[in-house]
Order: sequence, then C-alpha cells, then structure tokens
Amino acid sequence: MIGFARKHGWVDSDGSVRAHIEERAEAAAEPAPAVPVEAGAFKSAMRNLAGGVTVVATGAGRTRLGLTATAVTSVSADPPSLLVCVNSASGCHDAILANGVFSVNLLRDCDDELALRFAGLSGLHGADRFDDARWRSGAGDVPLLADALCTMACALVSHHTVGSHGIFIGRVTETTDRPGHPLVNFQGRLLPLVASAPPDRVLVASSA
Repeated sequence: MIGFARKHGWVDSDGSVRAHIEERAEAAAEPAPAVPVEAGAFKSAMRNLAGGVTVVATGAGRTRLGLTATAVTSVSADPPSLLVCVNSASGCHDAILANGVFSVNLLRDCDDELALRFAGLSGLHGADRFDDARWRSGAGDVPLLADALCTMACALVSHHTVGSHGIFIGRVTETTDRPGHPLVNFQGRLLPLVASAPPDRVLVASSA
C-alpha cells in the first residue's frame, strides 16, 4: 500500500500518506426521446382550458382580414407586449407578416355572433366580415372593434413558426378597455363569464 502511494506521489517527506479521492463521472444516461401524445387527445385536453374569445385583425379598407382566436396571452408589461398564435394556413397569418401590425379585440359576452362570423361560420370572407359601423382604425391603421371589452393595437416584434402555427409577438401601441364581461370558449362552447368572486378571492399579480 505504501509503495503504491509513494509510486503515485501521495507520500509526504515525513512519511505520511495524503488522502487521495478520485471522482469518476458517471456517464449521463441519454434521456428517452419524447413521444408526443395523439393530436386528438391533446385537443380534448386543451378544450378544458377556458379562454377569452378575441378577434385578431390586420389590414385597412378592403384588405382587412380577421379571425377568431383564443390563443392570446400577455408576454410583458415592460414593454407592454403580447402574443397570438395563428394557423399558418390562414390568410391572416401572411397578412400580419406583410403589414407588420395587428390588433386584438376581446369580445363581450353578447358577441357570440361576431365570434362565429370571424371563425368562418357565417359564409362571409375577408373584408366582408367587418361591419363598418362597429370598426374604426387604430394605431398603424389596424381595425379596432369600437365596442369591444378591450382592444390592443400591436406592432409586430417577432414571428416564430411552431408546427402548424405562427407565433406573433407584438408591442402594444394603443389600448382601450370598458366595463363588461367577456365571452369565453370552454369545451368548444361560447359562454358568458360573470364575475362572482368575493374580494378575498380576486387574483392579484405577483412578481414571485
């Protein structure tokens, strides 16, 4: 043992042996490849995620395009930014890329007909979906729904493609809001949402 330690230089001049611990890194096991769930199962699960119903729109005059969307979320408050997900096969997708601006209009609980119209279920297409009495032009000349629960005009900051959809991140350049209740999509149904939570159950944003 002493001879082995001396051979490897672990013995001091006074004959004491220094402790020597050799660590051997275990080879990290390769993670198993992630296997995605079947698309139908994913869609069924996501139907349980209630979401506010919006109309995402872009263009001006007869070039206006819009669609009903629930895949909208806040990204940052500083600077004010949000994202929307739009099917790449939609004409609105390429129009947002070309125009560099878009709007998000949160529908009120009485706007189910408007939601169906922009979902393509009314037979109307393109600019024919817009009722000029209810729409005005906002920052960047984007269409804004005058009586929406809230509206946000956005300048396109970035675009990413994930699977079948494009993710648009926009900087909010104009916003309005008014009292009322939103239209919500849950389990494939359009439902009104009535605020009924007591004051001590209201969600307050936290930086934690």
